[in-house]
Amino acid sequence: MIRLMHVISGFDQCGAEAMLVRLLRGLDRRAFSQSVVSLTTRGVYGDQIEAMGIPLLTLGITGVAAMAASLLVLRRAIKQQQPDIVQTWLYHADLLGLMAARMAGDATVAWNVRCAGLLPGDVPHSTRLLTRLLARLSSSADAVLFNSTAGLTAHRAIGYRPRHSEVIPNGFDL
Repeated sequence: MIRLMHVISGFDQCGAEAMLVRLLRGLDRRAFSQSVVSLTTRGVYGDQIEAMGIPLLTLGITGVAAMAASLLVLRRAIKQQQPDIVQTWLYHADLLGLMAARMAGDATVAWNVRCAGLLPGDVPHSTRLLTRLLARLSSSADAVLFNSTAGLTAHRAIGYRPRHSEVIPNGFDL
């Protein structure tokens, strides 16, 4: 059985969060053991996740000052659960998930990038700064997954150079 820990920035009602919940529902429970860590709150999806029997840990990060302590809590969770894969969702989770996983041991780290618009006006200045830092760290992740070719192209343009990348488009079971 593959132990998979998802780390996500939070659970507001947005696209990445909804896709994670769909993935949690859809993965074969005989093949995958899953857990979820939200850097912020339970948001609108917390009850659904726990109703599926999937453990949910919330770190309650509200600002930069709380990140250091939360990094240690995340590292401890990774050491305790010993996931085979830490899959991060969204930029803040990419950074903290990578750092905590590397501090905790040898889990495979896969970033999940779900954005294509990185120009001024598309995202806040702080997010653009974070993506530039992540570009420098992108070869430290074992894989970077993109939900669109446009996202892959936009991130390569700012310097993302992952060891392995894959485009997995959003999909719906019709």
